[in-house]
Amino acid sequence: MNKLNYYFEILKKIKSPLMFPKVWNYCKYRVIKRRPEVKFYTPQIAGVMLINRCNLQCNYCGCVRDGIFKAPKEEITLETIKKAFSHKLLKNALFVDLVGGEPLLCEDLVPIVKFLSNNGFLTRMSTNGLLLLDKIEELKNAGITIINISIYPENFEKLKNELPQINKIFPVNTSYVLTKTILENNQKHVFDIINLSFEAGCKSLRFWMYRQLGKGSTPDEIIMEDLPAYKEFKSKVEEKYKQFILFPQVVKSSQEKKCSQLWQRVNFDSDGSMGICCGNAGYIQNINLFQNNFNEIYNCKQVIDMRENLLDNSIPPLEICRNCNLLTESGW
Repeated sequence: MNKLNYYFEILKKIKSPLMFPKVWNYCKYRVIKRRPEVKFYTPQIAGVMLINRCNLQCNYCGCVRDGIFKAPKEEITLETIKKAFSHKLLKNALFVDLVGGEPLLCEDLVPIVKFLSNNGFLTRMSTNGLLLLDKIEELKNAGITIINISIYPENFEKLKNELPQINKIFPVNTSYVLTKTILENNQKHVFDIINLSFEAGCKSLRFWMYRQLGKGSTPDEIIMEDLPAYKEFKSKVEEKYKQFILFPQVVKSSQEKKCSQLWQRVNFDSDGSMGICCGNAGYIQNINLFQNNFNEIYNCKQVIDMRENLLDNSIPPLEICRNCNLLTESGW
């Protein structure tokens, strides 16, 4: 699946008149030149951390490494969502990404999806899929737009049995995180995951590149553009599976800065704390969705300083951006 196919899939979902202001907002983002301070559009993607709990404890997960799952339980309610999406910052977002933790552990997940869908938002959920079969019918009826199942060694066997049943009700996408070690030593495992997704009737499989998430990240696992094993693997996959696979950008040595995250996306959790991007940049300091206005959040000094760096290719990227594969990815 290439970007053109992805855009086409999105366009097919745009039906409600409530979505027109959101599409217009996205069009302005696409045509207006990026500047450190943003005045004429609002973020197009709202990432929502629904719950800081998961039914897996994978040692490569940033939430596990940072101790988030050991903290007191935090869970978003439908009332919190209603309050959040009445804020000027979020009301014209086109996509809402529902993440965790494990979203399916959130008690209000189905009512949240229904509320967002009824108000013209496209909803995407990332899940490990272990609880999905029991919820898939409800989520479909609530109007979920896209479901992505992340495949790990820990959920592989269960998904072998349940993915075909899930796809008969609502076809899902799958994803898998590539590391340098897996490409150099165990490509067979990756092809098993591709075959599982393909034969179970999934819509696509997207590869994510390993990124330094959490306190215990492993820089040696980052995939660079010149890695021979990656080039060989990509060539074999594209030849056999064609449009089924979506490959992301890899980390490039040129370091040309194209990242769109600080213009396109905002993230928040149950208490209104605001994440900076989809990577490991942490939270915006002294800013809260429920206490600050649009300009105080979207154009605060911390974010503007980071945008200024991203717009200037004559200076090195910030340390937190340097080994992120999205640094050279222009977004959608």
